[in-house]
Amino acid sequence: MKKDNLTILLLVKGRDLYTLRWLFYANQIKFPYYIYIADGGKDSKINQIVKNKKNFPNINYEYVKYPFDLTSKEFYSKVLHALQITSTPFVALASNDDFFFIDGLERALNFLQQNSEYVASCGNVYDMYMYPCEQLGDFNKVYGKIELKQKVYPAMNIENSTSIERLETFMFKCFNSFLWQAVYRTKALMIFYQKLFESCITDLRFGDFLIYSMTVASGKIKKTSNFYALHQSNPTESLGLEIIKKNPTWLDWIQNKSWINEFNNVAKYIAEVISYCDNITLEQANKRFKRIYLSLFGEVIIRIYYPKFKIYDIKNDCDIESLKNYDEYKNISSFLQKVPK
Repeated sequence: MKKDNLTILLLVKGRDLYTLRWLFYANQIKFPYYIYIADGGKDSKINQIVKNKKNFPNINYEYVKYPFDLTSKEFYSKVLHALQITSTPFVALASNDDFFFIDGLERALNFLQQNSEYVASCGNVYDMYMYPCEQLGDFNKVYGKIELKQKVYPAMNIENSTSIERLETFMFKCFNSFLWQAVYRTKALMIFYQKLFESCITDLRFGDFLIYSMTVASGKIKKTSNFYALHQSNPTESLGLEIIKKNPTWLDWIQNKSWINEFNNVAKYIAEVISYCDNITLEQANKRFKRIYLSLFGEVIIRIYYPKFKIYDIKNDCDIESLKNYDEYKNISSFLQKVPK
């Protein structure tokens, strides 16, 4: 049954076989939500394949070709435009190496519909590793045997009454990328990306951090399900891998000449949200945010040299063994064993 209250924004750039895989699986399970594909890659054969909706008759989707994502500016512009034309009250972003569990999406969506003080909801995101199979030729890193890895993105309830407290909970108890795939209120996420685009931030690490921090500062977050999504940890041409190679550690990152200016810019926009929500001055909000962030930064730097050092315990209730017996995971694993014709 098709549902009209949630849009999935599938954000792609290259990796055409991953996009086709995502759509083949969505078509196979009759994915119930509307899919908007925002393609910022170069022209390729995928354009005609995806544009022909007869190839994917069981899903409701639209494919739109955007200008090439040469820099973060083009990427943020693409996301903002897609959000501005989204007509459903709720939205979730996805990459073509992600797989949603339908039950997880539904739990998050139902909760947000009933609880207006929450801005986003999601569950745990699990990493899967795919073993390359040379016999599959071009598909050798897209289909094959998968294994669940211990690296996961545990979600957490962030339900403090103030923006500052919620930011502190996020940064010291669940600081990871689990909010990337969350179900959001569309208007809220659109505002966050409008602010990001206006900020002219070029550092993608800071860009993601600004979105997550504005989300947490503006409202509560609900974890609704242990099993929410899978993320492939070893795709080719991964933007995340490019960032890590460029700056392997935070110590490398902070040495970039643009770091301090970007940080102050990020702090400015987050302080605006804190000031509004907590009814304090911009100066107070800016100082309080920087104290929290620099405390986190200091711990991360120390742990480069002393890995066992930690002030806060990050809760991780991800259950790898139970996930292996979860029906939706079994369906994905089975689907990935064979290349569709």
